[in-house]
Amino acid sequence: MGLRLVQFALIVAGPPCSMFIFLSSSQHQRHIWGPCGNPFDRATQLANLIASNTVVFLRIIKQVRVAWVVLEQPRGSWLLKLPAAVALSSELQLGRVSTHMCFWGHQLEKATVLVGDLPNLSALHRRMTKGMRRKMQRAHKTHPPMWVRDARGKVHGAPRLAQSAVYPRRFCNDLALLWKRAFVSHLLQRCLAHVARGR
Repeated sequence: MGLRLVQFALIVAGPPCSMFIFLSSSQHQRHIWGPCGNPFDRATQLANLIASNTVVFLRIIKQVRVAWVVLEQPRGSWLLKLPAAVALSSELQLGRVSTHMCFWGHQLEKATVLVGDLPNLSALHRRMTKGMRRKMQRAHKTHPPMWVRDARGKVHGAPRLAQSAVYPRRFCNDLALLWKRAFVSHLLQRCLAHVARGR
């Protein structure tokens, strides 16, 4: 399917982050000297395989198509620290943009990292402000929690946690607009170059 992409297409990749975030740290056991985590935990190793397959897919597409990529993960995700992801970022010279999904209407602050080579990706950078943080704190009081803390102090995901993975519509629109501008710009450049060669 990836080979059917048109030139200057945009690939937005968001591999499942559940086994790369702090909520599952007691299970995946990732750390600075071992980002691949517990080698005996099936879910952890399956998450690593999915991430590795994503990296292979992106590398192949970049070799056969002129395409842009954007890899999305929560801030602090260990996925971006996996050797394969670090190598891909260096190989493709991908930029890194920090943002917060709440600025596009998400119910959580959801600090997010975007790694990619889409022109003007930095336009999606959002820095958390005191005003927005207060707004989110008020919202948390009216919405059911997405995670809970048990009597022992351990944090567990609530049934609504899966909803946190949904991208806000406004974020998708802004990302699509960035791609549209880059796509049209490159088409114009190619047309002008073609005209110039014909003279």
